[in-house]
Amino acid sequence: MVAAGGSKDQQPQLMGILGKIPIFADLNERYKRLILAVSKRINIKKGSVLCREGDISDSMYILLFGKLSVSIKGSGTIATINPIGTIGEMGVFTDEKRSASVIAMTDCALMLIRADDINRLIEKEPAFGNRIMRKVIRIMADRIQEHNARIREFQNYIMSLEKEKK
Repeated sequence: MVAAGGSKDQQPQLMGILGKIPIFADLNERYKRLILAVSKRINIKKGSVLCREGDISDSMYILLFGKLSVSIKGSGTIATINPIGTIGEMGVFTDEKRSASVIAMTDCALMLIRADDINRLIEKEPAFGNRIMRKVIRIMADRIQEHNARIREFQNYIMSLEKEKK
């Protein structure tokens, strides 16, 4: 498979990008090179659908340039993704279906990493797999803490509204 950048000249830049992705951030150079070896660069045109809510999460993407829109049914655009943003990284490890649709707002270039390729790396390189899984667990734990904090804020808001009614 062709490396995401297509040339060795771009590998240092792509290694730097991988270093900014939370799941890959503290991996050593060898592991980052393994990821680059199984990644592929893809281009999509403005208006193209990258993935749809409910689709199988069989790959993750890293936006190299461009801008993406994230939407869920009935809510319209809920977020935008800018360069070095990721799409589908958790679904690759959890097998959950896509939670949102992602559409190109501009022409975009992305790095595609397939779940099958990541899983093969994890099987071949247990130390790599251990580090990746620890990162996934940490990221998920952080998200749970963030959601719990939002729930507490919402509960406090509801309680304050109830107090005002009395």
